[in-house]
Amino acid sequence: MTAPTAPTQPTQEELRAELLRRRLAGRGAGTPARTASIPRADRTKPLELSAGQRQLWFLHQLDPESPEYLLPMAYRLRGPLSPGTLQQAFDSLAARHEILRTRYVLDAADPRQVVDPAGPVDLAVTDRPGLDAAARDAAAVAFTEARAAETFDLAADHPLRVRLLRFAPDDHVLLVVMHHIACDALTRPLLLADLAALHRGEELPELPVQYADYAAWAARRQSGPDADRGLDRWRRELAGVEPLALPTDRPRPAVRTWGGATHGFDVPAATATALRKVARDGDATLFMVLLTAYQTLLGRYTGKRDVSVGTAVSGRTRPELRQMAGYAYNTLVLRGRWGADPAFRDVLAANRTTVLDAFDHQETPFDRIADELEPERDLSTTPLFQVMFDLASGEGADGPDLPGVTAEPVPAASSIARFDLTLHLTERADGALHGSLEYATALFDAATAARIAGHYTRLLAQIAATPDAPLSTLDPIGPEERALLLDGPATPVGTDRPLDATALRPVLETVLEQAAATPDATALRHGDTTYTYRRLAEESEQYARRLAGLGIGPEDTVAVLLDRSPRLVAALLGIWRAGAAYVPVDPGYPDERVGHMLATTGTRTVLTETRYADRFAGPTVPVTDEDGSTVLDM
Repeated sequence: MTAPTAPTQPTQEELRAELLRRRLAGRGAGTPARTASIPRADRTKPLELSAGQRQLWFLHQLDPESPEYLLPMAYRLRGPLSPGTLQQAFDSLAARHEILRTRYVLDAADPRQVVDPAGPVDLAVTDRPGLDAAARDAAAVAFTEARAAETFDLAADHPLRVRLLRFAPDDHVLLVVMHHIACDALTRPLLLADLAALHRGEELPELPVQYADYAAWAARRQSGPDADRGLDRWRRELAGVEPLALPTDRPRPAVRTWGGATHGFDVPAATATALRKVARDGDATLFMVLLTAYQTLLGRYTGKRDVSVGTAVSGRTRPELRQMAGYAYNTLVLRGRWGADPAFRDVLAANRTTVLDAFDHQETPFDRIADELEPERDLSTTPLFQVMFDLASGEGADGPDLPGVTAEPVPAASSIARFDLTLHLTERADGALHGSLEYATALFDAATAARIAGHYTRLLAQIAATPDAPLSTLDPIGPEERALLLDGPATPVGTDRPLDATALRPVLETVLEQAAATPDATALRHGDTTYTYRRLAEESEQYARRLAGLGIGPEDTVAVLLDRSPRLVAALLGIWRAGAAYVPVDPGYPDERVGHMLATTGTRTVLTETRYADRFAGPTVPVTDEDGSTVLDM
């Protein structure tokens, strides 16, 4: 389990160079040249939090036990290692970086930083001797996943925790857990490099800026006319932004949850090399090409030509900040818009301008923009954007460079998703790209995430081969998948697409006509199960006959509590064929809510799984599977 990798340095440097050229040429809005050094904060007064820290502190107060903002780094260390020397290195690391020994307390109803004197870091050693190789591997993963979820009390704990699992004197698992309030992705490689140097006994120069100095300096910059002009830019840029309504495997919960998983994939070196050429030819960066491709795919899923994606920026726009540990990130909303059917290269050119302008105004805190544009928050989703994108280099991903010790990441699964989808791409030394698609498990199945990743890699290959092609010809979705696009409609209807009159026809009538015309065509696919239109029609008729035998007819309602599968669709069609209406009930609903729904709708019959039938006192139609066929059994 590892923290996000740092943003790709070549990409960031290219962006900075382009912004400098724009400012020198007088073409960019830009901020004035910054030459004055960042002053040291007055330590005799309360130390304020940065804008990003305030947001994280507030979220922590809402749910202190949530692991959402924990950043674990876990490595298997093979080679002779002294826990005592490691402890000394971590103690020196915390003495060097104040942020590692900072607590966050309320002072007159306002959170403040409290920097404690240097002291021992919380490092505990667990011994597990006598395990064979396979047992050690399993224990490494189990140890990492269990300890990585232990939360912090920000008022009492320092935001750095170290755990060491020792199998033998030359075989350890090192787990470093930090709270996001004190760490971002650029902090990780910085701390690992400093830790290795201190472990070797090297003397490191004094840091020019500590985090408390940065927070006070940033607060002054984020007030006044310059900050207001930055907010005005974002207000104009994001006016009219609408939620990205992706087709999902399940309805969106009323309150957002944090459960997630990841799907890994790779983009071949040949494709990545060709994409870099596309970027150079368009005076763009690889980040811009990959972002534009992502927005293009999301637009195809939703039928929209206005797609907003979030991305994180380091916030370290000055040289002296690049050695500072702490949370300096800000979030930018990158809005991609295109016309009827432009060439990919034309969309890339427009996105280039959007990205450069966004980076030129990156100092406006995202939470201030969100408060300005979305005063009424929707608890079911994130404000302004629902999908995230980042491109990173592989630098700093191999763990601490300790003498005589090899380090490799411990492969532990992530269970957190902060957005509907987050696409992480990492540039590898061989020129290829490694992708990781993080998805909300409340919305998407693993098979859907794999399908999205497959579509994206195929789209990248098409762009690499024909970057001048119109978007309509860049189609990574196969014929069979088109009708099953994210288990949704083949051509999603967006607000910018005229409604087809055929979409208003009754679903039942359309399905039965299709069953008569092409009975053996694929109607539904879920995992390894495929339904033809013939099977869908026949099973829906079975449901209709059984319900009619129970006296169900027009004006009646039938509650449906079934796991997601093709038979759920057959059941809904069967209820319609009986002339009734259905009441959807999620298996996760508590019994009290289900009872209230049945009473409110006057429903007396429930179509449900056999294993759920004991939840109901009234008439039920339990459903079981036998040999792959659907059986109705009272």
